Amino acid sequence: MKKNILGRCFFSPLCNALFILSLLLLNCIWSTAIGQENGKTPFKETTGIFNISSIGVNDYLPDNFWDQQVKLYVKGDTSSVPLEKFRGKAIIIDFWSNDCASCITKFPKLFAFQQKFEPYFNVLLVNKAGSEHIHRLRNDFLRNHDLSTVFKDEYLNALFPHKGVPHYVWITPIGRVAAITSAEFADEMRVKAFVDSCVKYEMPHLRTRGVNK
Repeated sequence: MKKNILGRCFFSPLCNALFILSLLLLNCIWSTAIGQENGKTPFKETTGIFNISSIGVNDYLPDNFWDQQVKLYVKGDTSSVPLEKFRGKAIIIDFWSNDCASCITKFPKLFAFQQKFEPYFNVLLVNKAGSEHIHRLRNDFLRNHDLSTVFKDEYLNALFPHKGVPHYVWITPIGRVAAITSAEFADEMRVKAFVDSCVKYEMPHLRTRGVNK
């Protein structure tokens, strides 16, 4: 199910003026809907092993976030890894499902962003389905490209509850939720602005190098 709303963001008060203007406009559109989904009252998701309060824009990831083990599918191989593997970079978490054609058609674009802005940026796909279902997808992009997807997920879906996919969560290197948007919001200009801001303000050891691609 495709979402019809773009989302809301908070990257940095010093971001590009045009970028900030677009965020303010989107906030006006989003304010009513997001209040129902990610309002001030904490959402509790109980899955049998988790009892988690959801977080939203400008919140920080829980202290134990990077210690959580997830099941990962990459080019046909599966493994169990800690989220620590993705720490220290700007990240977009993309929640998707096997029956969401618009999710799957966005994979090449996300993969291109990941290549263009490495080593500062990473994409992590998240799916509730099992690896066997993902491996049997008619579209073979994930079987042939180094784009990681979590499978059989419970934890991330509980932390970032949503009503439709694709659903993007933008996380900075220090673990701040910078934005929650739909796929349409993630174009090259905005991803570059996000990565530039992260490198400048949250990755000081890379400040002199910047993102010049």
